[in-house]
This record gives sequence, C-alpha cells and structure tokens, in this order.
Amino acid sequence: MGSEENATVVSLKGSLDISGCAELHERLEQAIGEGQALLLDATGVERVDTAALQLLVATFRECQNRGLRIDWQSTSDVLCRNAATIGLESELALAAAVQEETP
Repeated sequence: MGSEENATVVSLKGSLDISGCAELHERLEQAIGEGQALLLDATGVERVDTAALQLLVATFRECQNRGLRIDWQSTSDVLCRNAATIGLESELALAAAVQEETP
C-alpha cells in the first residue's frame, strides 16, 4: 500500500483467488480504515476468480457506504474480461475499460 495525494494506493498483483482473499480483505480493510480515497492498481493481476471479484465488489460498496472515493489507478486485461464475463464490470467501475478493449 502506498499513498498518492490524499489517496491510499492498494497494489493488486499475481493471482487473486479464494486462497488469498483473507489476506486481500485485511489489506483492503486497513486501507479503508485510513479514511482516504482508495486507488487500486491492478496492473500486475494475472488471474482473478469469482471470490476475489466478489471481495472487490464488497470493497466498492463499503467505500460508497462510508463516502470514500474508490477508483482504479490501472487495471489488467484479465481483470476486466473476467469481471465482464460475470457481469460485474459496472459494479467495479470497469465498464469504460472493458469498452476500450473492444475493437
């Protein structure tokens, strides 16, 4: 986690799957607890499963409930594709990124 102009940057990389959701949940909760906007950097995400996507949706909702801004600093193709496949691109504010990939 880093900090960028009153925002906490949470770096997501590698494989985001059910086996790492507890650790990811702790990192996201800690970041939310700082009370600043969240920027998610998912450039390095190589794999993502439904459990991780559900955790990210819950994180977006929690930030919205607390009045905190949450946004993507960057995403990966696999994250955008997998979110779109199960219909979560709008819940994760990825719709624009998914549309940019479409020729």
